[in-house]
Amino acid sequence: MILIEDAFAANVEHLRLIGSAANPPSAAIQLTQTAGTQTMDSPHLADLWIGDFFGQNGEPSVLGQFTSCIVFTGTVNNDTSSFDDINCASPVGVGIDVTNNQ
Repeated sequence: MILIEDAFAANVEHLRLIGSAANPPSAAIQLTQTAGTQTMDSPHLADLWIGDFFGQNGEPSVLGQFTSCIVFTGTVNNDTSSFDDINCASPVGVGIDVTNNQ
């Protein structure tokens, strides 16, 4: 749904992301860095609701709207990322998938 690639200090804030249980996107938010770049640094994600709202908005509860909520790919190592108030509701796979951790 949202791809952030080779960006410095990118912010994603105040969103509700709704996927599809019938055909869930691989990630609600993907942060990636291509080899050789030094720009994927200091992303900030805040006040996000990813996936099911558990009937609180009058819609029926639908689990499994995303395979993963937040995914790091490429050469990014997530050492400067910051997250605040993120709700990741019932992904098919994992909530936060960190490929290259430190």
